[in-house]
Amino acid sequence: MKHPFRFLVPLFLLFFTTLSAHDLDMKAAKGDKIAQYTLGCYCYTGELTYKGYIFETQTPNFEKAFEWFKKSADQGYVPAEFSLGLCYALGNGVEKNTVEAARCYRMAADSGYVQAQCNLGQCYFFGDGVQQDKKEAVRWYRMAADVGSTDAMCNLALCYYFGDGIEENPSATFYLYKQAANRGNVQGQYNLGECYLHSIGTKYDEQEGAKWIQKAANRDFVDAQYQLGLLYYNGIGVDKSKKFAKKWLEKAAQKGHAGASKKLKEFFSK
Repeated sequence: MKHPFRFLVPLFLLFFTTLSAHDLDMKAAKGDKIAQYTLGCYCYTGELTYKGYIFETQTPNFEKAFEWFKKSADQGYVPAEFSLGLCYALGNGVEKNTVEAARCYRMAADSGYVQAQCNLGQCYFFGDGVQQDKKEAVRWYRMAADVGSTDAMCNLALCYYFGDGIEENPSATFYLYKQAANRGNVQGQYNLGECYLHSIGTKYDEQEGAKWIQKAANRDFVDAQYQLGLLYYNGIGVDKSKKFAKKWLEKAAQKGHAGASKKLKEFFSK
């Protein structure tokens, strides 16, 4: 099982119901903080959408996005504070600055913005922009997990597994992965499968392990595709099948998984 992944959640866009990009420009120029944030999202992604429909597109412009996010954040709009943190963390539209990223995440996190709480936990876990403090990382992960962040659940589960910032607790690891998996988190689905296959916080169950790894593999999670290939090759939790073993290992190898490429040569190049 891997250490917590550096998770940067995507921008959550908030759009007006009937406004065009021109209308947004007008409102943003007059200081409307929500229009400024929405225009920032449009510049960042290059797409202006409403209820899932894209009705205007343009070439993404990170520099303009940063400018609009900053204007909105300076007025205290919490989603913009978080988005500004992403820009600093990734170096999109501004020079990369992990200290500023952590500062922006904290502002949004202190206002209860769940994605910012999760990302601030990551900052503390890895020491990005703040002094490394895994106990503080656990505190922020728990805060976000308690209100439903499945990414925070997965990160907290790994902290329990490795004993990072908190006492090792395999049962808590299993519980958190199960919660995340049942809410559709692909990392949680894969790691829940691993829990069943390695008796982490639960009894050994090949069928359950294979079931959850299959779910993650079907969603193009490369580690799950690799693992599923091995399960089919060895007949663990599934009917033994070289055909399906090769299929899933090839899918993983095509995504650059070195272990899958190695196993394909080992199993099928004779």
